[in-house]
Amino acid sequence: MIATPLFGLLVDKIGKRALLMMIGSLLLIPVYLMMVYTNISLYIPIAMMGISFSLIPAVMWPSVAYIVEERRLGTAYSLMTLIQQVGLAGFNWMIGFANDYSHASASNPEGYRMGMWLFSILGFLGVMFAFLLRRADKKQGGRLEAARL
Repeated sequence: MIATPLFGLLVDKIGKRALLMMIGSLLLIPVYLMMVYTNISLYIPIAMMGISFSLIPAVMWPSVAYIVEERRLGTAYSLMTLIQQVGLAGFNWMIGFANDYSHASASNPEGYRMGMWLFSILGFLGVMFAFLLRRADKKQGGRLEAARL
């Protein structure tokens, strides 16, 4: 939370918005798998998650203004919020179903593996979409990758 405005300043200075979205998404992929398959301190994956959860919104939300026409910004932001909220609701349901299906509990911690894989897949999808965004941005002149300060 504290790092988000600092990441925003960094992004304004260096640009590289799509690349930084890719990095933030890449950080998410191992986070949940580390929690399930390793015995390392949970501080490490939680710190990685915190960096990712600060970096991605610091890059993503302001980037909309570079992509969408000014007269359609309200619609763009409201659609982003709608998609985010539907995703939160749907994913909570999906993770609950996965945990129930796998009989996840304190006595069966392995049951949480399916849910952790689902979260890691979201990180992979984030990398893929950020890559596609970066490629499309390069074809249109690289507005997202340019520094603004």
